[in-house]
Amino acid sequence: MALGCSPDLANKSWEVDVLAPIAWTSLEVRDIVGDTLVSADSEGLLSLVRRQKVFQYGMDDLLDPYSSTFQNTAKLQTLDLGTRQLTQVLTLGQIASTQGALGNFININHGNVVPIPPISSSSPIQYPVQANNLFTSMTLLDGWMVLSIRNRLPIDLTNFDYSLVNAQAGNTVIGSVIASIPANTTVKDSVRLNNYSVLEGSMTANINTFSSPGSNGVGILIDTTDFIRFDVVIRDLEPYEATAIFPAQELLDYTEESMLPTDFELVSMVIDTGVLYMEAVTTVEEVVFLDYEIPSATLGGQTLLLAETLPPAPPNGTNSLFSTRNIEGYTVNLNGITGAPNVFNTFYAHLKARIDSTGNMVFISLEDSIFLITGIEGMMPSKVNGWLGSDTTVTDNESIDLFLFEDLLGGQFDLEAARIDLEVINPMGAQMEFALTDVRARNTRTQTTQALQWTNLGQPLQLASAVDQSALNQSVASESHFWIDETNSNLDELFEIQPNRLLYDLEIRTNPGLSPDYSGFLYRDQPIEVWLNLEVPLHLSFEHLRLSDTSAFNFSDIDPDARVESGIFSLICDNGLPFEAQMEILALDSLNEVVDTLVASGIVAEAELDANLLVTESVRTVFEFAADGARMDRLRKARKLVFNGDYTTANRPDRLKLFDHYATEIRLTGEFQYRVN
Repeated sequence: MALGCSPDLANKSWEVDVLAPIAWTSLEVRDIVGDTLVSADSEGLLSLVRRQKVFQYGMDDLLDPYSSTFQNTAKLQTLDLGTRQLTQVLTLGQIASTQGALGNFININHGNVVPIPPISSSSPIQYPVQANNLFTSMTLLDGWMVLSIRNRLPIDLTNFDYSLVNAQAGNTVIGSVIASIPANTTVKDSVRLNNYSVLEGSMTANINTFSSPGSNGVGILIDTTDFIRFDVVIRDLEPYEATAIFPAQELLDYTEESMLPTDFELVSMVIDTGVLYMEAVTTVEEVVFLDYEIPSATLGGQTLLLAETLPPAPPNGTNSLFSTRNIEGYTVNLNGITGAPNVFNTFYAHLKARIDSTGNMVFISLEDSIFLITGIEGMMPSKVNGWLGSDTTVTDNESIDLFLFEDLLGGQFDLEAARIDLEVINPMGAQMEFALTDVRARNTRTQTTQALQWTNLGQPLQLASAVDQSALNQSVASESHFWIDETNSNLDELFEIQPNRLLYDLEIRTNPGLSPDYSGFLYRDQPIEVWLNLEVPLHLSFEHLRLSDTSAFNFSDIDPDARVESGIFSLICDNGLPFEAQMEILALDSLNEVVDTLVASGIVAEAELDANLLVTESVRTVFEFAADGARMDRLRKARKLVFNGDYTTANRPDRLKLFDHYATEIRLTGEFQYRVN
């Protein structure tokens, strides 16, 4: 019998070598900047390109938003009470009833033909005169009361002593002694009501005394309905105050001009933004209708009008309102009230206040007032027309960010050539001159500055006027192009410092040396713009130009069971770039902290070049990195691998052209020892 035993595999460790791919990437010329800033010509030669606005100058720089407030406390200028007329009739029968026996004789003989004896009356005759349906009281600055006495009695009246008295105050308003009022005739008397004369709505008419020769012994027909008629007309009234039923009338009529604060000479504008507003406080005890109008501003054939109704004030109190109106889109004539062609920048506002006849008895005084705040807030035009002036605008030390080299990690350039198309867009209806007086490029990372030397620096560059397409609410801008390149400047030196800031001084002259032309125009949404159209062909040499790319990495994809004990990493570089490089790999954790660094011990060989210094074939360089257990533990924490290439053309005396297919293809592999148990 043969005896044997089995091996104890559970406690044994076996080591197995495994070759595994880990990561691959490509470092391309396009990584110098971003893809959006690189273009290739028909042969694939790369250029850095960018179109960037460096200056803008428009209406918002030339005009400030216009705001204006008109504030006043306006007392009523006049009050109109119209013409008021009162009529009172006193019959023969009423007169006779106050004359004792003679009066009885007259009344008894009504309808008979008898002689009327002479009359000498000493007993006053009083009767009320009521105007309370028209007014209860008025204090007059001026006016007239005209009294017409019509004698429709069959006898003459002589020594006719009359008076009209305010019932409450008792003062005489009008009175006189008329020597003779023949039968069937009319006499008139009048009094001027001025100097704050008071007239009450309740008055008393008095016939103090009168006499008559009678019928001189001739029999006449006695008709007790014959009468004396009193017609009282109050006219041309200028009340200081009154409690009355007021007729419809204008209370205020006020016009004020406003001038835009600008050196332009504008004839019109179209409003883009702005608000018309009105605030009013009244003590007038009647509804007041307010019209705040800018007559020269129109939209759709209608003038700009803010019409409001101000409620009546309570007795001894006030009432108020606040109202606004958006004025966008209105076209405003700026030739002032008269519309004269030699008036500019001027519009006017017209304020009216009126009351309508409501039939209500109200108290109104010239001491009553309407406190008004009216105005315009934040008005900016969308378009102006006229002479845009002949001024010079200077800007000093303006600066903008440049975004050509923000992805570049390091290195120095020596460019063969660079060029800028300086594009100036003029949408203004004015001839312009544009001058760059100083330009500096700056790299804030290296604190390096390079000044531009250009044959046109400081020289006035002519810009043609734009063409107005008013029907489309836009202008057709003129475009001017000025080239800056190696033939007229040191532009390549500016780009070789890899600038991220551009500083400049410039001047803009409007209508230089020209006479006023009022056909000019300017749109708010179309400013003058200056653009830099940059192009830097990648025909260059450099030192320490770093290209970089990042790959996701997770060691557990290679070693899910953590069995790798050690190994060797191989960095395989197939370099299609015409310059050599140094390589390193950074391992980053989830917080982007470096957990390990793999630095190649040698140089990545440059690609094979022909006589024209063009790449004909890639050259492979391989680097190996030993990895013990400790390095493996560090790499297990990594989540990214960053591949950095530090390139140089130091061994090449000539500048090299870079094409879009040039790249360094990189693979990272590993040969690992796995533990199996």
